[in-house]
Amino acid sequence: MICSRAFPRDRDWHVYAEKHSCGVPESAEVRRNWAIGLEDLSHLERDLESDAPDVLLVQHNPAFFGEERLGRLLALAREKGIAAATILHSVRGLRIDADLASELSRTDRIYVHRGEDAERLARLGPKHNVRVIPQGIPRLPERSAGWVKKQIGLDGRFLIGHFGYLRAHKGVIELGEAFDRIADRDERAELLLLCAEYPSEDSREYRKRCEVRISGSPVAGRIHVSFDHLDFDMAGFLLQACDVLVFPYHPSGESSSAAVRLAIAAVFVVTREGRLVEIVPAAAVPRGTDLSDSVWYRGLRS
Repeated sequence: MICSRAFPRDRDWHVYAEKHSCGVPESAEVRRNWAIGLEDLSHLERDLESDAPDVLLVQHNPAFFGEERLGRLLALAREKGIAAATILHSVRGLRIDADLASELSRTDRIYVHRGEDAERLARLGPKHNVRVIPQGIPRLPERSAGWVKKQIGLDGRFLIGHFGYLRAHKGVIELGEAFDRIADRDERAELLLLCAEYPSEDSREYRKRCEVRISGSPVAGRIHVSFDHLDFDMAGFLLQACDVLVFPYHPSGESSSAAVRLAIAAVFVVTREGRLVEIVPAAAVPRGTDLSDSVWYRGLRS
């Protein structure tokens, strides 16, 4: 819905939203007509035909629906004479066959976030209609970690934070295991997990595993967790209390939540997987490193 703030106020517009994760009630402007992972865009396609918009903007994430459905949606827009643009969350990992490459080449505009993605597309066909728009970094009021910690009752603590949708490849359980050892060494250490449940079965199952892991921790009282989707201001405020943000990712592409992390301006510790280490001036640690290892932790505390 953030994008809609820039829509012309003298024009009609519709948002075709995901059924379960959209935080806005359904209305004449907002239709919840597709679901993550179901590969069924029939309701969205029917709305597209009946609404007959002048322009269609598709924000594509591979987790939303697959490449075949993306190509079909763009083809439908072209056949109906609808100008179409698509924002590709990430090109890396997309299975772009000849049919999809052809459809993307005929799309009015493709927006990507990295030059590397534009280069990948150019090798496959789409080139002249591609534009690179780097991920934006939102602004937060300047607040010291010490001041925020006082406001939330953690004054004098060393706060380790993690932020992002709750998925198994994010390494939340591994971070919890590492924190048990850190907490045993440092009585001031606390862990803050802001991990909104993703609208998918794997996220729901992973949440159950995380809840069991946290409740069974010998330092459960020093682990603060929210599985709710917090708005930007609240998430940013809480993360500003952190002395360090840790992202122990397994192999994956990075998500747009990186923009929120960058706004915090805290110290980062990440694994060398996915995209985050490429865009964040971080203290990177190799994949497989024991995250309770005193080498990096002692350095941060000194």
